[in-house]
Amino acid sequence: MSKATPKDPKNLLCECGSRKKAKHCCLKNLPPIPSIYKIGQEKSSEKVMNCIALLKERYPSHKIIDITDGLSNSTYKPYQIANYTDPVIMVAEKTESNAAVFATRVDSEKSNMMVLYHGAFRTFPHEYLDRVFDSVCAMIK
Repeated sequence: MSKATPKDPKNLLCECGSRKKAKHCCLKNLPPIPSIYKIGQEKSSEKVMNCIALLKERYPSHKIIDITDGLSNSTYKPYQIANYTDPVIMVAEKTESNAAVFATRVDSEKSNMMVLYHGAFRTFPHEYLDRVFDSVCAMIK
C-alpha cells in the first residue's frame, strides 16, 4: 500500500477560475520576490527560539527562520510565495506590529505563535506547543 501524498498546489487548478494549472496561470505571473523574504531576523524571543529548537530537532534538513518583525498583512503572502518551493519553515510570535495578521488567522484568542510552511499556517498559544506539535508537523509533511 502506498502512502498518499498531498498534491503540489502548483499542479492544482488556479484559484482565479481560469481552469489552468496554477503554475501556468497566476503563479507564473507573480513578480520577483525580494530575497529579504527568504532571510529571517537575527534575534528571536525565547518563545520563538523554543519553537525553532523543536522544529530543528524534527526537521534538520529544513531552514527555519523567525519572521516576527517582518510579518504584516502586506508581507504575509510574499513570505509564503518566496519560501513555497524550498524547505523553509517560518515562525512568528504575535506582536503589536503583526497583530493584524494573527487577528484573521488565529485558532483562539490565546494564539500567539504561528508556523508557516508551503502556503499553510498553524497558530497556537506558545504554552500549548508540546500539545500541538504533532499537528504542526502534520502540516509540514
